[in-house]
Amino acid sequence: MNDFEIDKARFGQFLAEERKRKGFTQKELAGRLFVSDKAVSKWERGLSLPDVSLLIPLGKELGVTVTELLEGRRLETSSGMGMEKVEHLVKQALSLSAETPEPERRGWGKRLALWVSCVLIALGEYGILLAIDRRFPLAHFHQGSSLIMELLLAIFSAWFWLGAKERLPAYYDEYPISFYSDGIFRLSLAGIRFNNRNWPHILRGVRVSTLAALVAVPAVYTLVELLLGAQAGHLVMLALFLGGLFAPVYYLGRKYQ
Repeated sequence: MNDFEIDKARFGQFLAEERKRKGFTQKELAGRLFVSDKAVSKWERGLSLPDVSLLIPLGKELGVTVTELLEGRRLETSSGMGMEKVEHLVKQALSLSAETPEPERRGWGKRLALWVSCVLIALGEYGILLAIDRRFPLAHFHQGSSLIMELLLAIFSAWFWLGAKERLPAYYDEYPISFYSDGIFRLSLAGIRFNNRNWPHILRGVRVSTLAALVAVPAVYTLVELLLGAQAGHLVMLALFLGGLFAPVYYLGRKYQ
């Protein structure tokens, strides 16, 4: 075995020892890392290694360094591992799985232009409706509720159109994971397993639906409120928001998982 090759069995034994030392069950540790307890079990039995993106949070949960995880043992500060060896270990860790992808930049300018256009259309709708309301004070959309919903739709659609990664980390394909986290964005749906088979479909579906809802809210909400009252308008607006965001995730996630 190469001196710098990661020993799965030693890694697993060290992981199990440190987990027990911290008082975690496999299920508790898995929950902290948003993976399944089966994944932790495989790591500890030396059947597989965690994705590189999990090494830092795993080390933090266990109170060990990434280098100690990869070495499969506690290291004394005075041991002074050479930088060359540490660098080699890091490179070996990076080869465990595909690197977490950055947001796709191809076509980013076109997506930005489309998103800005839809936001301007929505603002234009509000401008027209405000002008109408001054002359015919029938609608109450300017009271703020629809504007708040529009702001939320703008934020979510901006993230999906401009900030979301086009591919998920490799461990999503290896383990059943129903939770997605990226920065401040969190998404969890029971019954959905996110992976690189359904993620592209989810991304496209949510991009279209959130922008459609963004453009539709001002006119649809005002029309429903005029015809059926403010309460009905609020319900329709909520349906547009939830439908635009969660319906495509659930439907496409189940269909292509």
